[in-house]
Amino acid sequence: MSRFTLKMLVIILFINLVSIHFCKAQENLEVLLDRVREAVGYDELKNWKDGFRFEAMGKAGGYKCQFDFQFLADGRFQMTFDSQLKEVYCFDGNQGWYTDYTGLTYPMEYYKLEVKKLIAWFISSHWLDPECHLDMTLNSINQKRSTAQISLKVSNGVVGAMIHINTDDYFPEKLTWKIYSDENFVELKKHKIIGSFYFPYHIYIMEDGTEIDIRFKDIGEMARASLRRCKSYDGEAPDTRIRHNASSFIWSNFTNRGLLVRPTINGCDDALFILDTGSSCYDIDIDYAKKLDMKKFGKGKAVGVGGTFSITFLQGESLILGSVEQTNPIFVKSYWPYNKKSNRDQVAGILGFDLFYRAVVEVNIHENTVNVYEPGTYNNKNIKWHEIVFCGDIPALKCRLSNGIEGIYEIDTGFSGNVSFHRDFVIKNNLLEGRELSEVILQGAGGEIPAFQGYIEWFEMAGYKIENLRVVFAGTDKGATSNRFTAGTIGGELLSHFKILVFDYAGKRIGFAH
Repeated sequence: MSRFTLKMLVIILFINLVSIHFCKAQENLEVLLDRVREAVGYDELKNWKDGFRFEAMGKAGGYKCQFDFQFLADGRFQMTFDSQLKEVYCFDGNQGWYTDYTGLTYPMEYYKLEVKKLIAWFISSHWLDPECHLDMTLNSINQKRSTAQISLKVSNGVVGAMIHINTDDYFPEKLTWKIYSDENFVELKKHKIIGSFYFPYHIYIMEDGTEIDIRFKDIGEMARASLRRCKSYDGEAPDTRIRHNASSFIWSNFTNRGLLVRPTINGCDDALFILDTGSSCYDIDIDYAKKLDMKKFGKGKAVGVGGTFSITFLQGESLILGSVEQTNPIFVKSYWPYNKKSNRDQVAGILGFDLFYRAVVEVNIHENTVNVYEPGTYNNKNIKWHEIVFCGDIPALKCRLSNGIEGIYEIDTGFSGNVSFHRDFVIKNNLLEGRELSEVILQGAGGEIPAFQGYIEWFEMAGYKIENLRVVFAGTDKGATSNRFTAGTIGGELLSHFKILVFDYAGKRIGFAH
C-alpha cells in the first residue's frame, strides 16, 4: 500500500469519525430539546397559534418599570420597558427598531438586534420551535452537576450565546453572551404553571451593566393583528424642528479634542461642545449644567473606553445648532474642564447620536465649517455615499487592511487618532507580530487602558487608501475596545484626509468628498 493510499484512508476514517460524532451530538441535542419542551409544556403554549402578551412589573436601571412583551408565533416581538427612561425594542420580521428615552425611533441592527432576538426568543420559549432561525449545538451535559449547555447563534449571525438547562427538571435557567469583556445574561426563575404550561414568574436581565428585575403579572393569547410595532423613522423627530429662516452654517474646528462647535443650550452659547459620532448621547459638564439650571432626570449605565460606568441624566430646555432646534434635550452629567469665568474657549460637553439622527451633518474639514440640514433634503453631487451599519448608536463602515482582512469599523469624530484596533481583532489576526511598537495609554469615558502604537502598510476606507498609517492596538480586554464584533475605531486624524464628510444617519449612509 502506497503512502498516498494510506494517507487517504486515514483522512476518510477521520471524516467518518467526525461525522459519527456530529450525528450523535445532534441526536443528543434533539433528545434534550424534547425533554425541555415536555417540561415547560411547550405544545400547550403553541396552542396560542398567533402568539401571546406577557406583562410584568419591577425595576429597570433602578427605576420602577412596567414591562409589556408582545410576541407572535413567527418570531416577531415588541418589548416595552415603561419607566422614567422608557425604551421599546421591536422586530417586525425583517427590521429591528428601537425607541430610546427621548422618544426617537431608529434602526436596531447587527449584533444589537441579534441580542434582542436571543433575549425575546429565550423568554418566549420560541427557541424551542424547530422553525426558529437559530443554529444550535449541544455543548455539554454534566449529570453530576445536573446541567446541560446548548451553544446557539441567530442564523447567519455573529453573537455566540449559551443556554443553561437544569437537568433535574429540564427547565431552561439562563442565557449568557458577551459583547464586551463582561458577561451578560438572562435568568428565568420560579417557573409556575399557567393553564397547562410553565412560565417564569421572575426574570432577571443583566446587559451592559444595566439590571432589569421583573415579576410576572399576567399573560394571555394575542391576536396576530394586535402587535403594536414600533413605527419606522419617518424623517421627523417628535422633539425637533428646522428653523427655515436660520442659517445652517456653523464655524467649527477639528482639534486633538475632536470636532468643536458652539451650540446654544437653554439660551446660552458661551461654551464649546465636541460634535462626536462616537457618543450615544449628549454630555455636559456639571458646572455648566448648574449654570443653565438643569435638573436631574434619571440614572443609567454606559460602556466607555475604561469599561462600564454609572451615569446621571439631566433635563435641558432647548438646544440649537445652526438651523436645528430640539426641545427638552436630555444630557449625561460629566466632568469637563469648563470654567464659567473663562472667555468662550472651554469645552463643556459632547453632542452625539441624539443630534446626528435629527439632522444631516456636513463637515467641511478644510474650511472648518459645519452645516446641518433637515433629513431628506441634502443634495451634493460631488459626494460619494457609502452605507453604514449601526453598532448600537455608533455608525460603522466596512474597511480593509493591508493584509486583505476586512472588518467593520466604528466612526468616532471624538477620537483624535487614525485607527484604534479592538483587542479581539488584534489577537485573531496577529496584528502585533513583526511590528515595532511603543506603549501608549488610551483615555476616555470610564477611565483608561494600555495600548500599543505602531504602523501598518495601508488602510482602505470608502475606496480611499492611506499608506504607512500610524495606528493603535488595544492592549487589554476591557471597555469599548473589547467589542468582539467590530474591528476597531476610526478617528479624526484619518477622517481629515477627506475634504468633506456628510453624516446622514436617517438615510443610513455616510458621504465623502476628496
